[in-house]
Amino acid sequence: MPITPDRMSRLREFGLSEYATRAYLALLDLGVTEARDVSARSKVPQAKIYHVLEHLHEKGLVVILAEFPKKYAPVPFHEFLDRLHDEHDRAAEAIARDREVLADMFRVMGDTEVGNRGFFTVIRGRRNVMSKLAEMLNEAKTDFFVVGTSGMTSRHTALMSELQGASSRGVRLRGLIPLTPHTMSRTERLSALMEIRARDIDEGDHDSRVAIVVVDGQRAFLINFLPDDDSVHVGKDVGVFTDQEAMVATLDALVEPHWAKATPLRARHEEIATGRMVESTSILVTQEGSLASFGASFSRGVREMRVFDPQPTSSSGPRVLALAKRVRDLGAQYRAVLNVTNVEVARSLVSLLDASPGSEIRHFESRAPTRFWSLDDREAFIEFSPVLDTSETGFLVHTTSPQALRSLRAQFEDVWARAAPLTERLDELGSAEHASLAAPLSSDDLTRLEVRESTSVKKGPHSRQV
Repeated sequence: MPITPDRMSRLREFGLSEYATRAYLALLDLGVTEARDVSARSKVPQAKIYHVLEHLHEKGLVVILAEFPKKYAPVPFHEFLDRLHDEHDRAAEAIARDREVLADMFRVMGDTEVGNRGFFTVIRGRRNVMSKLAEMLNEAKTDFFVVGTSGMTSRHTALMSELQGASSRGVRLRGLIPLTPHTMSRTERLSALMEIRARDIDEGDHDSRVAIVVVDGQRAFLINFLPDDDSVHVGKDVGVFTDQEAMVATLDALVEPHWAKATPLRARHEEIATGRMVESTSILVTQEGSLASFGASFSRGVREMRVFDPQPTSSSGPRVLALAKRVRDLGAQYRAVLNVTNVEVARSLVSLLDASPGSEIRHFESRAPTRFWSLDDREAFIEFSPVLDTSETGFLVHTTSPQALRSLRAQFEDVWARAAPLTERLDELGSAEHASLAAPLSSDDLTRLEVRESTSVKKGPHSRQV
């Protein structure tokens, strides 16, 4: 059945997005199938199809079959409507049953006195946002606290006279700002006026471009910088200013604990200078995010990398070789415990080690469900399902926890002590290959060779292969 505007419009009435309606209509035509087939049929991008199908599953319109690869089956729409009808009936019965009790519980009183109601003002555009910040600095009496963004470390120069004026009046200036090697160099003048601590946040997150300003516990300004760049005048920023007491108090209570536990500027400077990282653990659920995090770790430099990868090299060989070459090109040492099952990969790894003094690879056959990469005992990646080398959704844990790193090192050293040197494994695989080649041909093998030879001769004198 075609994906027509009329059919899509009717489905949209049930709270489905355009992608979801397309995917469901495609499934009705395809029946039980894989996600890539649904993507091709519905014209939903492959990068979004898994999320769309999960949404349809939550809505009760799709069943996910526990197969590999996953398969999806459409739920007949009349079953969906029957269930929806029953849910509405139950909800209506519950409302009828509790109507009087709920009405009394939430009746209008209208006699409670309140303090200052305050107001909210939406401010749009980079120029207007910067003007409002200048105004708040000029009016600050005791405390000016900003949860800032990376871009603000450049744009603060436009507010330098207001900052100096507030500082001269005795206003306590505080800033919770992303502190990286890139932003540190911009904070030198600002740190002379403002107490700065580190705001730890992933730069790719939407939160990284949102700032919160609280002044004297009486006024607050939330800003979404679009984009969070260096420009002082150009930007489609959106800000909400308020002096409503309850809202300001809520925001104040939200940001103060972060300030209390944040790393001071000097300590973060020492962390960056010595290569130490902030203790954190994050879960990466997309291939793009995983590769970006892995690349960022390499950009911080690597002296030694330990790898435990139980996946057979018959399937993981190209990835293993690429990683080993990258570590070698960085001038780092590489110790790895791999499940070496492919003689060609084993030979390539031996050649690679010959050009990588100090690096070593050993073989260990394991059925462990995870693999991990540890860099300089400062950070590690633990993979629980394929993320880095497939398009399937999985997750990768990135951690700088000292306790986790110690545990991974102990696990690695234990397996390393029991693993076989790569040269021994290569001899073993080579012997097995030689034995296989030297084994006498069976009658079936001879028949196949005769057929192949006769086919080659028919193609002409230059077709015969030795």
